[in-house]
Order: sequence, then C-alpha cells, then structure tokens
Amino acid sequence: MRPFSRTRRAIVAGTLALAAGTFAAAPAEAAAPTRIRDHTTSVSCQALNGSTLTRFLVAASDLAGTEARAQISEDGVTLAEGQGTSDWTDTTFRASVQLEDATGGGHLGTAGEAFLSGTYRATGEPVRELNRFKDGNIRVVEDHTTSTLTVSDVVLTVNGEQVADVECVGEEVDGFLFFTAPASYVLRGGFLVSDDCDTQNMEGLGLFGTMDALFLSFEYADTADSSASSGEMDLTAGPFSGEISYNDGVGPAGTVSATVSAVRNGRVIRNFVERSDVFSERWVMTPYLLTIAAEGREGADASATCQVFDIDATRHLKTGKLDG
Repeated sequence: MRPFSRTRRAIVAGTLALAAGTFAAAPAEAAAPTRIRDHTTSVSCQALNGSTLTRFLVAASDLAGTEARAQISEDGVTLAEGQGTSDWTDTTFRASVQLEDATGGGHLGTAGEAFLSGTYRATGEPVRELNRFKDGNIRVVEDHTTSTLTVSDVVLTVNGEQVADVECVGEEVDGFLFFTAPASYVLRGGFLVSDDCDTQNMEGLGLFGTMDALFLSFEYADTADSSASSGEMDLTAGPFSGEISYNDGVGPAGTVSATVSAVRNGRVIRNFVERSDVFSERWVMTPYLLTIAAEGREGADASATCQVFDIDATRHLKTGKLDG
C-alpha cells in the first residue's frame, strides 16, 4: 500500500479504463458519481551499515487496512524480504515481519524476523493539493492534504539484534477522489494526416500535433546523419519564419533558418470512420496545403509541399451497451 497522494492517479487510471469488462455491469443511464475518502499514515525507515541496507515501511489506511514491508540488501542485491501488517495508535506504530531468503542460498532462512516500532506526530503546516480535470466527458476531482510526520523513539531489530543509524520519514494524507460515470464516454482529440508530399533534399518527414500546435522533423537527404526539428508552431495564426533545431548525428549542433506556412485548399469533410450501436468515431477533416523550406547547413536547402488534413476526431462509446 502506498499513501493516497501517490496512488490517486493509479486509482483514476484504473477506474476510467475503457475496457468491456470494466463497463459490463454499467446501466444504460448515467451512474451516480463515485466519491472516495481515505486517511493514510506511513513511515519509512532505512539504515545503511557498511554495505548492508535495511529498509522497513509501515502504513495504515482507513480503506485498505495496514501494511508492513521489510527488505535487507547488500551491495544492491536483495538478501531477505517479507511483508505483513502493522499496529497503530494515534501516536505509535509497531510491526513484526517474517523474513524469507531472497537469494535461494539460505542466507537468513524463513526463521528471520524484522521488528520496527516508534512514535510519530504531525509537524509543520499541512499542504493541500487540489486538481480538477476531465478525461473526455468524465469529470475528476482530486483533493488531498499532506502533513509531515516527525518520527522518534525508533527501534529496528533484525533477528533480535538492534540496527544502528536508522533514519525515518513519514506523512499523513487526507485524500478525496471524485469522478462521474456518464452513460456514454466521449473523447475528442486532434491529429494530422499528410498525403502527396513533394520533397527536395528531405526525407523521413514527420508531422505531429495539429495545425494550431504543429511539430515537424526531417532528415537531410544529401548529408549523412543530419536532421532538423521544430518547436510548437501555430500555423492558424499565420506562417512561421525563424530558427529550428539542427542535429549533426552526434547531437544538437545549432539551428537553421526555416519557413513553414499552411493555406486552406478545400472544403471541410465530415465523415464517420467507424459506426456501430456501441462505438462511433467521427472525423472533421480540414484540408491544408503545407509548405516547408529549411536552410541546409552542410549541403543544399531542403523543402516540401504536402497535402495535409487537420483531423478533429470524436470517439463515442455507449458503455451501457457493452456486453460482459
């Protein structure tokens, strides 16, 4: 178990996964929003004595219960480890963990035991972090407050022998997670599709992003291992004229002058590229004529003219109609 502050995005990612199994039991209508509250406390201790590193973690969660993990390693190689539960009060913690040999050579055997105890108290001002964002049409709110713990009176033993030079850190986290569960998941995104590129002294042309946030890269055809790449360009605001990065094959080697422009050259196309009772994807395709010209530092200049479609894609998944 990790504190809420370290696991909340994993919870969100797992909950919002678009897998059939995830939504198999979802109703056709929107479900009630999910609200998760948790209070976690954790203390992590370690001691380095010569080449031997001893680690011991204890944690408690209102939702997940308690945990304890211990590990002993030498020169980066794990010798023994184990896990179990821990006991907590408002001011103290303690745990005993059975260690098992991790090398296969019987270094400590299954009879080894690590023990940790100590006291703790919150110190300093709590720090609050509030995040609100959307994953498609799913709204997410993360709100957690973290307090640093001062840990003292620490006793760490391995097989009854006290370990020296123990250092510990700890924290308490009050966490809240909220997310909606719409009947249909809707996600929008943009990308570029290029076609019929006419190039001069240019190969491996890559166009990334969208027309208002375009990145490009290419290789010079007449110069071994030389290439160029741009930062973000908003071509909907007008042509780009300036410097882009130059790479000589070993690494960054300065810049070259370049101009990049885009002109609308056709009607907007709206079309479903996939459509069923469960899933649909619709593209709005805006055509542009893209023109690129770049200075050649070691050889000839490079240029390209491409037909490009700026794609605004909308994906719609009716989660209530998915089969199990």
